[in-house]
Amino acid sequence: MAKKETESSYENFENLVDLKKIPILPLDNRWHQLFPDNLKTPRIKKLEKEVMNLVKRESGVSREIKSLVGLKKKLMKEIVDNMEETDDENEKLRQKKLDASRKLIEDINNKNTELENEKYQLPYRLMKVNEELLMESIENCYSRLSNNEMQIEALGEWIDKTRIQLKRNVVIKQDKTDENNSIYGYMHDMLGHEVMEIFDREHNYDKNKFKEEK
Repeated sequence: MAKKETESSYENFENLVDLKKIPILPLDNRWHQLFPDNLKTPRIKKLEKEVMNLVKRESGVSREIKSLVGLKKKLMKEIVDNMEETDDENEKLRQKKLDASRKLIEDINNKNTELENEKYQLPYRLMKVNEELLMESIENCYSRLSNNEMQIEALGEWIDKTRIQLKRNVVIKQDKTDENNSIYGYMHDMLGHEVMEIFDREHNYDKNKFKEEK
């Protein structure tokens, strides 16, 4: 289907379906039943990969945030532990450690803000790509349904014609068999068994070949 038509259907689809209830297709066994690898188009494979990357990214972002929270707690504890004044000899080292820890905490806060924003946006991004995959899958399924219907109709016509021809051929075959049986029977009556055996060998004729048809 043309891209413009797909986009139009896509817009209408949003108004008809509660997208939050649509399963993540690559994680749904029913979708894989509809789309084994040999039936996936390049477009479907691309969208499937995008969906899975976003699913993995959701887990990855959560792990990164958890890791940063743990690291921040550790740095905060180190800052608290190093808050007590020391002698002049160690004061510069203490201040250096405090400054480094504060800088790391600032970097962690900035990174955590980025990750939280990404975490907030990921479900929407995932829903939209999954929706694109669903629309592409639906178009593909209906295309396959349509193609199958055309083949079913064509095969039905072929079967009907073949059935009629089969009936005709069965009648013709039986007529020919009956005719051969009659011909051979009359010859056998006229010439006798021994003479017919000689002529059968001479003409390489097997009188029992269609015996079941008698």
